[in-house]
Amino acid sequence: MKKFFLAFLISSSAFAQEIVNDTIDTQVEASNVSIMLQNKIDELDVESKKIYFEYKDCLLYTSPSPRDS
Repeated sequence: MKKFFLAFLISSSAFAQEIVNDTIDTQVEASNVSIMLQNKIDELDVESKKIYFEYKDCLLYTSPSPRDS
């Protein structure tokens, strides 16, 4: 029974570490995308930046709201 429990703990620990590693990889990729996009924004001319910052927080809803039914 002790061997089974030890094997279970080791496999659970390995699975948990895999989840942590996947989460870290996802966060790093998201950060890299954010940096790339910020660099593209920095390259915009002044007028384009004004338009970008004016509309960047605008939300577009493409699916029906429950209130629409």
